[in-house]
Amino acid sequence: MSISNSTTLNDLVGQVVSEQAISAAIDTRVMRPLINSTQMPLGAGSMVVPRFQDVAVASLTEGVAPNSTAWSTDGTTLTPVERGVFVQISKRVLFADPFTDLAPYGDQLGRQLGEDEDAQILALVSGNMGTQIIAGAMNKDALLSGIASLEASGAPGPYFGVFHPSAWAELRSDIGDASVFATPGKDVVEGLGDSTTTAANGYVGSPYGIPCYITNQVVAHGNGDHANLLASKQAVSHAFIQDLTVDVDDNVTARAFDLMAWYSAHQAVTAADWGVEIVA
Repeated sequence: MSISNSTTLNDLVGQVVSEQAISAAIDTRVMRPLINSTQMPLGAGSMVVPRFQDVAVASLTEGVAPNSTAWSTDGTTLTPVERGVFVQISKRVLFADPFTDLAPYGDQLGRQLGEDEDAQILALVSGNMGTQIIAGAMNKDALLSGIASLEASGAPGPYFGVFHPSAWAELRSDIGDASVFATPGKDVVEGLGDSTTTAANGYVGSPYGIPCYITNQVVAHGNGDHANLLASKQAVSHAFIQDLTVDVDDNVTARAFDLMAWYSAHQAVTAADWGVEIVA
């Protein structure tokens, strides 16, 4: 009769940890669905995200072919780099109860990867957006001014806002009227996300029609101020070769499992005029 023992249960370690990590990362990260994110084509080490320049529209004369207008693009090159953390876990710890003890390791590693990805993207906000609004305490006037700035620049929709929790608390207090907010926790936020990934993580409501999110990864300016973001989806671009993952290897001599949590990505501001930094 066959029996499962500690040796055969080793085969489950990688699967359990990796699946927990991926699930936790997807449930944690806020920014990926909000911006222009692309998986790199196979065999490519970098890619150029283009931005088309405006062309002039003029009168035409009936029966006369117009001259061709030169149309150019500029672009930003994204070259993903690897980020991650290596953790070694003793088998003595895990063998007490593999099914109970493995999941928390994967869950925590996945959350760390998701938060790091958000931090890398939000680090672009400070000093790099086309408009900066110094609000002091976050308020509805700053939000409405930011929206007007995006509209005046011709930024394409959808727009979104990402706030530090303390800034969001000030904004919610200043607006006051609960009727301007959508129900927090909606599965689908209009205009953001896709059929497989909805932009619901961190979603707290849509004042004045702008989906807003909170995360503690918003960059601190000091003195309690933070670089909150109001932007078009096309303001920031992100490319990744390897998505968030955890590789697990059996380290025989150390009587341990090696966990390598990592990802490979790069992000950049690709249309500064389509983003607003609200310092509050």
